[in-house]
Amino acid sequence: MSDWTPVPEPVTWTLPKPLTQGGMSYTTVTLRAPTAEDILKATAVRGASGVDVTLRLIESTSAEHVPYEVLKKQPSWVIQQMSDYTEEFAGAPAPDPLEARRNARHTAQTAEPAS
Repeated sequence: MSDWTPVPEPVTWTLPKPLTQGGMSYTTVTLRAPTAEDILKATAVRGASGVDVTLRLIESTSAEHVPYEVLKKQPSWVIQQMSDYTEEFAGAPAPDPLEARRNARHTAQTAEPAS
């Protein structure tokens, strides 16, 4: 049985520069775990910078549906904090348990003296 990594709880930030757009006022951003679809949409823009992808991912995972235009006007340090949260969900999957067994068996076979 493999160990499961708990999914981080949603986190809320108070925007240092609350903004209004389209009649909506945005004072906070609450992020949830991104879905595969969120990640695909955020990375689908050809030639997008890392910051652009981050802003699009934050936009799609915010409970308040904070628009990209509002997010890009926020200080970079708060965007970095939000990015650090979303990065908790990235990375390589846990190693395959069979891979460790195969490697151990291969090592044992190659270490045996030839008869």
